Amino acid sequence: MIKRSDSFEFTNPGILKLPKEMIYQGGNSRARNPRIQTMLRMIGYGDTAGSGFPTILAAWAEKGWPEPELVEDTILNQVTLKLYMNTKKQVESTPTSTPTSTPKSTASSTDVQRRELITDCIKADPYISKKDISEKTGRTLYAVKKEIGIMKEEGIIEYIGSSRKGYWTIKG
Repeated sequence: MIKRSDSFEFTNPGILKLPKEMIYQGGNSRARNPRIQTMLRMIGYGDTAGSGFPTILAAWAEKGWPEPELVEDTILNQVTLKLYMNTKKQVESTPTSTPTSTPKSTASSTDVQRRELITDCIKADPYISKKDISEKTGRTLYAVKKEIGIMKEEGIIEYIGSSRKGYWTIKG
C-alpha cells in the first residue's frame, strides 16, 4: 500500500479474474482461494462475495471523491487500486477525465429525473433505506448510493440520526 496526502494505492500480484465491468458492477466474486474466503467470512472478517468493490465505490461516491481506478498491468502481472480523495488532483493527473458528479447548475435532465425518483421515495417514507430506494426505482444499489452522496453534498437531502434509526429530510 502507498499512502499519499490525497490518495491511496493498493497493489496485489496477479491479474483480474473478472472483467473490470463486472467488478465495478459487483455481485460476482472469483476468489483465488475460496476456502480461505469462506473461512474469513464465517468468522466475521469478510462480506458477501462480490460486495467489497461496490462498497468502496459507494463510500467514495458518498464523500464526493473521484471514482476509484482499477488498473491491471499484465506485463508486471499485478492489479492496482487507486483511491483518490481530492477531485482537483484527479483532474490534474488525468486531463481527459470527466467529473464524477455533475454540479447542481449543470445537472442533465436524466440527473434531475433520478433525483426526483429518490426524493419521491423519501417523501413517501422518510425512514426508507437505500436498498429499498434501489428496489423502488429499479436502479442498482451502487447507483442509488452514488446519487444520494451527490445529493447530500449539494444540500438537497440530509440523513439525520443513526444508520438504523435515522430518517431523511429534503432540504432543497
